[in-house]
Amino acid sequence: MAYYNPLNHRLERTRAPVPSHYNVPPDRDITEDLVTSSPVEIFTSLVVDGNLETVDVQNVRYIGSYNWIDATSPTIIVPGLSPISFSETSELTRLSSGSPPVWKDPSMPIKLTPDTGLRFVDQNGFRIPSSPLLPLFASVDVIGTPVEWPSVDFILDRNALRKITRWIDCGPMTVDFRIDMELAGPGTVLMNRWEPRTKDVAGNGRSYGFAFEETNTVPVPGCERSTGHYRIVQYDFCGLDIIVRFEVDTCIATTAGAETADQCESATFPAMYKYTPASILNIIPAGHAVLQASIVELKTRSKWFADKVDWSSIYPQLYFSATSLLYLGIHDRGKFSQNHKFRTDDEGLEGLRAVAKESFRKLGEMLQTIRKMVIQHGKAKQLSLVCEGGVLTVYERCVDEKCLPDSILARFY
Repeated sequence: MAYYNPLNHRLERTRAPVPSHYNVPPDRDITEDLVTSSPVEIFTSLVVDGNLETVDVQNVRYIGSYNWIDATSPTIIVPGLSPISFSETSELTRLSSGSPPVWKDPSMPIKLTPDTGLRFVDQNGFRIPSSPLLPLFASVDVIGTPVEWPSVDFILDRNALRKITRWIDCGPMTVDFRIDMELAGPGTVLMNRWEPRTKDVAGNGRSYGFAFEETNTVPVPGCERSTGHYRIVQYDFCGLDIIVRFEVDTCIATTAGAETADQCESATFPAMYKYTPASILNIIPAGHAVLQASIVELKTRSKWFADKVDWSSIYPQLYFSATSLLYLGIHDRGKFSQNHKFRTDDEGLEGLRAVAKESFRKLGEMLQTIRKMVIQHGKAKQLSLVCEGGVLTVYERCVDEKCLPDSILARFY
């Protein structure tokens, strides 16, 4: 769930200050731990040679999912069906195990109060800052999905793909960002999300996104304490084998999901156990599977800006997670009267898809360039991708710690 400012939604370069009573740490410096005196590479624009023949996301398959919960130590909920054998012909290859909240399809109108308090900007970075990718591997391992790790080219969050795409599309007007990179094995690039703050104020008194989601969805049994559901998919993109993690807002209830829930309920699992490769992470087995086609992204808009949906930002968000459904709640000062439902294959979006395809082609070539650069510097240097003032720069990062335990990094050889 993201917030939308109709006046400067994509062009705002600075963050609003957090009121002092929220007791949020000050923003981190985007250049912390970086050798800024000698950049490794500088990109002021992207030169495209047009050699990529295949641009579409292909061969999408689910490989893992989990829910964060509030606990004294990092704890996730992962479906307890391990090991599972997945095959290309299996029905389970199209299932997303885990438990996003279920959409209630409410009757309109409904009146909601504005969002208040704090919201997560990067929950993985907040809960386990030393190793934000660790839950991804834990969920894949617990569920038992077979992955040829050495053949994977990138492991990252959807957020990274969106940020690089925005730089491609917006150039000098791109909001500043940073992505930390690390080489695993001989050729896998790990991209870790970096944010100035991992929590932020939930809205400006006029946004209703989180209230809309909370009111119109219901958690499945075993996931009532969830603070966010994350899903991991693997697919081919522009000749690259990519594993992508993203947050899921909600899903449509399906019969297939209920059947898998029965399997979970009939099995016996411990209440909680440690993830062996890294004892800092606790795992609770719970949840059930939902169909890939049932995953839904939620957005809200004031009726005064309902015709100004920024598809150039929303469509990549859906595309990079293979999410086909978007529900757009329309309101007047919090009174919701309509819920517009879109599909990414709607005929009305054909022109948008054609324009986006060219951006995705450029993204594919940029990822190829980044991967070659990270491999070239190997284990000798850890690199970070930093966008400031629309200029994309690669810096060396001066840190001794690795982003994953050695026992996990060993699987890439």
